[in-house]
Amino acid sequence: MTARIGLQLYTLREEAARDMVGVLEFAKEVGFVAVEPAGFGTMSAAAFAAKLKELDLEAPSAHVPMRPKGEIEPSLEEAAQIGARWAFVSMPKERFISLDSTKRAAEELNAARETASSFGIDLGYHNHWWEFDRSPDGQVPYRVFLAELDPATPLEVDIYWVRTGGEDPALLLAELGDRVTHLHVKDGPANTTDPNTAVGEGVVDIAGAVSATPASWHIVELDRCSTDMREAVRKSYQYLVAKKLSEGRRGAWAS
Repeated sequence: MTARIGLQLYTLREEAARDMVGVLEFAKEVGFVAVEPAGFGTMSAAAFAAKLKELDLEAPSAHVPMRPKGEIEPSLEEAAQIGARWAFVSMPKERFISLDSTKRAAEELNAARETASSFGIDLGYHNHWWEFDRSPDGQVPYRVFLAELDPATPLEVDIYWVRTGGEDPALLLAELGDRVTHLHVKDGPANTTDPNTAVGEGVVDIAGAVSATPASWHIVELDRCSTDMREAVRKSYQYLVAKKLSEGRRGAWAS
């Protein structure tokens, strides 16, 4: 079954901060069946959820900040309010600078997962490039991290950052198998300085990555582009749906 396609709202974060409703309406108009928030702009979680229902959009997942027990609960409650089944966290580069710090990071996520479960949320991890910076002894922090995590932890693999970190996304995804529930699909020159391109216009083997995993969601995310961001989002959707790599909204642009 082809994975369904959503938009990470961070992509249009400046616009969303001013007019979240307009961004949600744009996502539906393009053909996305879902959005993935990383905050709600000036809206409350309840108002955001109501707008999703009105527009027939889903929010199966959300990004939340990594916080210790006692501080992460409000973000998890908001994720539950919008109907999210999953939530994903990331951790900064300094958490992966040594074997000990990497293992501690995994322990903290394991503990946070227990808290999240009480909200009906399956808490997982979203990578950047720094988890693939090899340690002096040649170990890849991402693999050390995953080995310490609860094996049921869902993974949202950002294929662009995997490629930027020096690994082949398709090979990594094949290795991870059904641990991967979501892909962040972005494209570009695969470095940490230049802007992204629309999906299909960069160096990432998008089709190879998508075909390597049973992930059920493809979430388009572009951090920054030198072109108009709305146009890059539209092109990304069109590429994925036209290639039959992702499934969009029936009746939307599909050829």
